[in-house]
Amino acid sequence: MAYTIHCAYFSPTHATEKIVETVTGEIMGLLPQPSKGQVINLTPPSGRKPIAAFGQEDLLILGAPVYAGRIPAILQPFLSSLKGRNTPAIIVSVYGNRHYEDSLLEMQDILQEAGFIAIAAGAFIGEHSYSRLAAAGRPDSRDLQLAGVLAAKAAQKLQGSVFQPIKLPGNYPYRTGMAAAPRSPKTKAGCTACLLCAGLCPSGAISFEDPRLADKAVCISCCACVKACPQEAKYFDDEGLLQRKTLIESNFLERREPELFC
Repeated sequence: MAYTIHCAYFSPTHATEKIVETVTGEIMGLLPQPSKGQVINLTPPSGRKPIAAFGQEDLLILGAPVYAGRIPAILQPFLSSLKGRNTPAIIVSVYGNRHYEDSLLEMQDILQEAGFIAIAAGAFIGEHSYSRLAAAGRPDSRDLQLAGVLAAKAAQKLQGSVFQPIKLPGNYPYRTGMAAAPRSPKTKAGCTACLLCAGLCPSGAISFEDPRLADKAVCISCCACVKACPQEAKYFDDEGLLQRKTLIESNFLERREPELFC
């Protein structure tokens, strides 16, 4: 079958985007006569609109970061709106060197309910959103190589006519996510009001009128603004987040490797 390949990712700090784009590019070169479908960037609020249903001739590659062992709650409405018809899917979780826990299983369950069949999955590592030390510089070349391996294994399965759902690790009920804490980034005097942070904010928390203003009620602490600010003017001083950062940097600096499920 000649598949139309679609990819979708939520990637505030671009780690998930790199993995999904690598898997997509590799599998495009491995399948016979593939067509390029939609590239759906779910990071900005404008990207999370309902889309047309997928069929058996489509392939969806879906990626999301791991927040406290789960997929980001902000993605739930979009994922629940998906509609497939025995549509094969490849799912990707990217975590900050601690653990991916129930994230892959949760994505698989949502997709299965929506009419998709997860034929392959991978848990990859990206630099932790709270830290520049935990998994620094990842995904790296080794990670991207393994993303290519995931694509190759999935391409091999797509040559068959019947897909069996893969078995993924995880628990029921899912891990309880971290309670949303009202917090927002602070801004140093060096801010030039370039508005890059406002444009990158996936929850629309940062004001375009004054990027020094951010809505605590909708900020998801993804740290996209902190990581991207060219002046290093954005930061969090919330005690809970700083404690979490210290925990990560004290216990999860040893390199972990991606896990593939095919």
